[in-house]
Amino acid sequence: MLTAVANKLQAALLAQPKCSAEQHFLTISNLLKDSGVKIGLYTSRTKRETRGSILKDLAAGKIHLAIGTQALLQEDIEFANLGLVVVDEQT
Repeated sequence: MLTAVANKLQAALLAQPKCSAEQHFLTISNLLKDSGVKIGLYTSRTKRETRGSILKDLAAGKIHLAIGTQALLQEDIEFANLGLVVVDEQT
């Protein structure tokens, strides 16, 4: 995912359930806190007041790593330059 970001692409990490997406978000945010990589969390429970800014930042390429659930796969979600999607499948 960082290789994609280094090459000016966005990356997305999809995880189920929502708690796994949140855990990935917290872990990756902590690991990259001083890197300048902007990370966004988007799930079906993302608050309405923050949804608009997240969607705007994804479309503008301001979010480098998007982490979320299948909510990231909706038709109205646009990425500026999505280069990689990683799916965390739990069985």
